[in-house]
Amino acid sequence: MKWNYRFRFRTITGQIITVNMLLLIVMALAITVPWGVLSYNAEMKRLDALEEILKSDYDKQIKSEVETAYSLIEGVYKKYEEGEFTLDQAKKLAADVVRELSYGESGYFWIDTQDGTNVVLLGSATEGTNRLNLKDEKDNYLIKNIIKVAVEGGGYTEYWFPKKGETEALPKRSYSMYFKPWDWIVGTGNYIDDIASRVNKEREVEISELQSLLWLMLIISIGVLALAILGTVVFGRSFSRPLVALAKKTERLASGDLDLAIDKNRDDEIGTLQASLITTLQKLREVITEVIDGSSNVSSASSQMSKTAEHIAQGASTQSASTEEISSSVEEMVANIQSNTENARITEEISVDSESSMNKLQETLKENLEAMKEIKEKTNIINEIATQTNLLALNAAVEAARAGEYGRGFAVVATEVRKLSDYTQKAANAIDGLTALSLRTAEESWENLEQLLPEIKNTVERIREISSSSREQDIGAGQINNAVQELVNVTSQNAASSEELASSSEELSRQSDQLKDTISFFKLGKKIKK
Repeated sequence: MKWNYRFRFRTITGQIITVNMLLLIVMALAITVPWGVLSYNAEMKRLDALEEILKSDYDKQIKSEVETAYSLIEGVYKKYEEGEFTLDQAKKLAADVVRELSYGESGYFWIDTQDGTNVVLLGSATEGTNRLNLKDEKDNYLIKNIIKVAVEGGGYTEYWFPKKGETEALPKRSYSMYFKPWDWIVGTGNYIDDIASRVNKEREVEISELQSLLWLMLIISIGVLALAILGTVVFGRSFSRPLVALAKKTERLASGDLDLAIDKNRDDEIGTLQASLITTLQKLREVITEVIDGSSNVSSASSQMSKTAEHIAQGASTQSASTEEISSSVEEMVANIQSNTENARITEEISVDSESSMNKLQETLKENLEAMKEIKEKTNIINEIATQTNLLALNAAVEAARAGEYGRGFAVVATEVRKLSDYTQKAANAIDGLTALSLRTAEESWENLEQLLPEIKNTVERIREISSSSREQDIGAGQINNAVQELVNVTSQNAASSEELASSSEELSRQSDQLKDTISFFKLGKKIKK
């Protein structure tokens, strides 16, 4: 109760505006903040998963490329075992094939022996030299490490090495395998700095888009809040203006002016108050008129009832003051209950709409899940086709190499086919990775939505219960207010009659003329409108 008095506003309009503002602000925060946090976390997880997928795809690619080169060497070795080539011819043919192999924009292969002698490196001057003790920018023996993992069964090696034509060392990752019959270590590698750069760029774009969405939601919330305040002001004024007009007329009534014109133009509680004031004015005019007409006849009995009239007047004044205080408190209570009822109704409508929107979102998300699963299946088929094409192109390159000069044109065509197959496989892998990421994100969103829906439904039911209780309170408060107003009418009449009787008794004890002077305080004018 103390808190309510401290928080009370001087006007009803101010109370309505403040309550609605608080409700709208709380609802806006309850929607915007969780959405922003969930969206940010989901995007960060997606980017982390994307980085892992890119790294995994990179490892798969370079491993697949080395296995392809290894297969070519094995094919030439089998021809050597069958007697089609001498050992030197077979090694030269295999080295030439690997030297000409490439993938992507700058992918190439190299071959070293276990002692560190380079066999193939793009036909550069390094071929034929020993580079076992070659170190990178971090003082790591990169060739030793590459040879070690290859001999142990094949594996990855990370080191730092500058790009062609540059001096700054960048992180690079390679995969190598050991061809034991010829003591060859076959390997390839590429720079991995582009992966981090791509993820960082996407992270910056996602954060920028999230900020834009949050600003948009904030602007929309402010617009809705402004419209709600405008509507509340209009409603509050339409409710308070007739009360202000009645208050001014009751002030004139308190000053003794009974020449008032009051119209009953409403059917609500305000209309009831207007009717009560009309009745009060009628009764007062009748009483005053009767007192004036009968003042001469009361003079003889004034001395006998003077003492009794004084006691009655004091009790009636006390009762009237108490009744007025009760009436004022009840009117404030009715106004507050009506405001709460209207707010509960509006909140119920909003919650029902929110529940419907969430159900539609659930259906849409389910359709997206099915579509992404179908895309993933189609991508796997494309990937298998690209792999088979790549193997066919490699076999064609081997046969072209065997044909010598006559198969050179066919080897070029096979190389182009293999490049096209590599490009197709990379695109399919990228689509498959993104589809898997989107699928996981959608499934997580689906799970979160399934957890959220029961809570929303529970909230809607509770809001409906609150709205129903508010309507019942509104009806009960209206009945109480009507009863109090009737009590006010009765006590006002009693107080007026008692005061008039006490005044008449005192004045009549001296002279009846003094009574007429006192009654002249009330100003009687035209008839009161009904």
